[in-house]
Amino acid sequence: MSSVIPALKYREVAKRLRALGFTLYRQGKGSHEIWRHPDGRWTTVPNHGGQTISRRTM
Repeated sequence: MSSVIPALKYREVAKRLRALGFTLYRQGKGSHEIWRHPDGRWTTVPNHGGQTISRRTM
């Protein structure tokens, strides 16, 4: 199994988060969004439109 995280666009990240049970909780600072899972986990995702989110950010 590969441990390399691919560079993805925002839409792909949002789609994968929804599949894992996360929901958009609120808009953060600037273009960042806060996503929450029912068990209490959360993550911040930058929404820069069609730009690719780098592997380092992921």
